[in-house]
Amino acid sequence: MMSIKKFFHLLKKNKAEEKPDYLVAEIMEAKMDWLYSLDSYNYVVDPMLIDYCIYRILACEKRYSYLLRLAKKENIKAYNPILSR
Repeated sequence: MMSIKKFFHLLKKNKAEEKPDYLVAEIMEAKMDWLYSLDSYNYVVDPMLIDYCIYRILACEKRYSYLLRLAKKENIKAYNPILSR
């Protein structure tokens, strides 16, 4: 029978191993959100929506750059040919 201490140690170890995959997925999602925001800006005509699109572009860009810095700090590298445009 496994002790509780050993169980939590294994659980923590598994979470640490999943972190790179999770972070890479978050980065991919953030980049897609950012590109979508840039694209949607080209199609709005209402001044209120233009302001919203600008706000969303800036917010998505900040999130994307934050996640990239976090990945760099964790020394996580990934390559996705679909998103590298």
